[in-house]
Amino acid sequence: VKPPIILVDAFRVTRAPLTMQVETQGEVIARTRTTLVSEVSGVITSISENFVAGGAFSAGDTLVTIDDRNYVAEVERAKASLAGARTRLAEEEGLAQYARSDWERSNGAAKASELALRTPQIEEARANLDFTRAELILKQGDLERTHVTSLYLGMVESREVDVGQYVTPGTSLGIVFATDAVEVRLPIPLHELDFLELPDGLRNNHQHVPVTFSSMTRNHVSTWHGKI
Repeated sequence: VKPPIILVDAFRVTRAPLTMQVETQGEVIARTRTTLVSEVSGVITSISENFVAGGAFSAGDTLVTIDDRNYVAEVERAKASLAGARTRLAEEEGLAQYARSDWERSNGAAKASELALRTPQIEEARANLDFTRAELILKQGDLERTHVTSLYLGMVESREVDVGQYVTPGTSLGIVFATDAVEVRLPIPLHELDFLELPDGLRNNHQHVPVTFSSMTRNHVSTWHGKI
């Protein structure tokens, strides 16, 4: 019996580039997120109009202002103490010169003791001057901390205080985050990881795979460039 003829469809196979689609979902998070806290005590006298949830600010903007009258007084008191310490040091150095002159007239070339030359008194006056200078720097720092300023360009996630509220060191004022860069955690199944052609971290960890993110809002597509 003659075998039947089987009809088949055939086509020629050619080699061509193929784009593999890898689907995943992730959450966009800020790379820098900061909880603002008060470093001094006092009543909040003003709050920036941008310090609200969703508000944007620039680096150096003052977000919260705390009553600084007590801290201004402390700075002036520290300045007075510094001036007194300088005067005392000048007096001790002057007395030391007189003491050296008297010793040389009375004892000639004999070596004088440190006590006779008032060396301990000068060292004490100099140490007191250094202390009052450090105290002034500390008080000026407290005065500067009555103005809570931003360190970077960013936005406000939440605000936890308001005008007239009394705060103490450690009181949370709000949460802000930077907008210069974000991170997106994208889980990839292990069997699809090779499709991304990621560099081998053991041999070449300085190369990054470029990626493009897109988002559509109100019929407008926005794109951002990033790297894996």
